Amino acid sequence: SRTVLNAPIHLAVELTTYGFALTTFLPLAMVANEDREISFDLVKGRLSAKAAKILKALYSAVGSAVILVIFWSAAKKFLWAYQVGDYIPSSPLLYTAVPWGAIALGLLLYALEQARQVFLLIRSAFAPANS
Repeated sequence: SRTVLNAPIHLAVELTTYGFALTTFLPLAMVANEDREISFDLVKGRLSAKAAKILKALYSAVGSAVILVIFWSAAKKFLWAYQVGDYIPSSPLLYTAVPWGAIALGLLLYALEQARQVFLLIRSAFAPANS
C-alpha cells in the first residue's frame, strides 16, 4: 500500500525506482567476478575442459557486446537527463539521471568484467599443459 493512515508515503515510488536501479545493476560485475551467474550446463557437461572454456569465452564475448549496446542506450538517457536537468515532478530534488547513471555504470562494469573473463578463459584454454 502506498498510504499510511490515509496519507500517501512521500517519495515511495521514486525511492523504489532508485533502489531498483542500484540493487539490480550495480552488483552485476561482482556476480560475474565470483562466477555466480545462472548457467545452463546441458551442453557444457558434454564438452572437454578446453572446449567448455572456449564456449564460455564465446558466450561471455557475445554477452559483453549485447551489454555494451544496452549500456550505450542507458548512458545516452543518463546524459540527456543530466544535461536538461530532468527531475521527477513530485520532487525536484530527485533527478532521473541518478537511476540511469546507476544502470549505465552497472552495465559498464559488467561488460568490462565479462571482457576480462573472456581474456582469462582464452588464455587458460590455450595455455600449454603442465607435465
